[in-house]
Amino acid sequence: SDFARYPEHSHAVRSVVAMANEDGRATSAWEVNFREGILRWTEEDVFNADERTIVFRQIEGDVEHFAGTWSVRQ
Repeated sequence: SDFARYPEHSHAVRSVVAMANEDGRATSAWEVNFREGILRWTEEDVFNADERTIVFRQIEGDVEHFAGTWSVRQ
């Protein structure tokens, strides 16, 4: 969930700027290498440590729709 460190672990991720919001949600701005160019988007992120999930949805960016959930399971 430490999005700002993703560029250290993946050559595809160019940059991530993570910003906390006052309501407990977060926003992150992403740039990744994609095909022959750069894909950019900003997403809203909801972290739930008890359920070990991150729910995300794009709020602006290069693609029409981008949303989903990351989860950690045993």
